Amino acid sequence: MAQPGGPGGEEEMEGGGRHRQQQQRRNDDEAWRRWAVLVATVWIQALTGTNFDFSAYSSALKSSLGVSQEALNYLATASDLGKALGWSSGLALLHMPLHAVLMVSAAMGLAAYAVQYYCLVASVAVPYPLVFLVCLIAGCSICWFNTVCFVLCIRSFSANNRSLALSLSISFNGLSAAFYTLFANALSPSSPAVYLLLNAILPFGVSILALPAILLCHTNDQPPPKCAQA
Repeated sequence: MAQPGGPGGEEEMEGGGRHRQQQQRRNDDEAWRRWAVLVATVWIQALTGTNFDFSAYSSALKSSLGVSQEALNYLATASDLGKALGWSSGLALLHMPLHAVLMVSAAMGLAAYAVQYYCLVASVAVPYPLVFLVCLIAGCSICWFNTVCFVLCIRSFSANNRSLALSLSISFNGLSAAFYTLFANALSPSSPAVYLLLNAILPFGVSILALPAILLCHTNDQPPPKCAQA
């Protein structure tokens, strides 16, 4: 056994110090990754509540499609019905990594709102059944975004902090309407179509910006124990 004052004791002390420093660096890295994930989920939630601004462009959509108020109400209902298909995001996570599910969500929203935007700005008539279908897809994409955020928080935080992380991210979803109104008023206050353009672009953009944070903490479907036990 090495004496406290001997060479062996000094080596043990130096080795223990290096180990503590390495452990501290790992803990700091894991804490940074957790904060990055939380910030990413907050921004995703804040910019993906795209169904809240339907009233801002519904009248223009009704006029462009040439449909009755009842048919317009069906489109609003379709967006809500799309959320009933949110279970499909769970199936997707069984076969796809989390970042891929995020990008599929963004692609669905981009396509769905791009078609509706085309209805308002193009002179070519878009069939009502197609618009109904894309409203379903738009509603479904919101649930996919929510699932991604929930799974990120569950995987990245321990049981003690998980509920706080979830509540923080979810609470920002209610600000989507305010954010979109501010952006639309800044770009073109008199154009209802700008809401659909923002609905298509912003969720896709924030998904791309959130990818690095997601990939840092989750390189596959089985996150490292250190990351999961924060």
